[in-house]
Amino acid sequence: MVRIFLPDTFSPVPYRTRTLFQDGCKNRTGRGSSTFYHFTLKATKPPSLLYPVQLSTLGDHIRKVRLDRKLTQWNVANIVGVTADCITNWELNRFSPRIQYHPKIVEFLGYDPTLKTDGNKLSNRVISFRKQHGLSRKRLAKLWRMDEKTIGRIEDGIKVFDRTINKVDAKLTDGPLA
Repeated sequence: MVRIFLPDTFSPVPYRTRTLFQDGCKNRTGRGSSTFYHFTLKATKPPSLLYPVQLSTLGDHIRKVRLDRKLTQWNVANIVGVTADCITNWELNRFSPRIQYHPKIVEFLGYDPTLKTDGNKLSNRVISFRKQHGLSRKRLAKLWRMDEKTIGRIEDGIKVFDRTINKVDAKLTDGPLA
């Protein structure tokens, strides 16, 4: 039994049969080979499926910058000063980073994704200052010799006394940690 080899057929060849090529030869020795066209496809590699589509959380920003710089979670963890598990949980939005890690995260990202740009509102300025320095409300209140609830009211935009507003404004302008 003789079978003819056709390149577009995918039927299995029976055991102990000889295959003839299209031109009827049993082997290709001494014959020219088929014509091959050598070409290269040039295109940009598509982004990873892990790449965030929309940057809505701090974890999304961390993942985007990490993938752009081709770093592992372990590398980012060493930069920020946490474990790789923390980076995983932040990127998967299971947890959000503690305020104490915010300065290192902003340094790694090169920008502050949580910065609000609603004009020159006192509440946004206090929140930005607190996050830049990695301070909790309690710690900031202690540094400024104020009540923690007052700091919270300022950040939430709740009305406080004018003298308190002036004091906070002076702290932010003259020397916040002085």
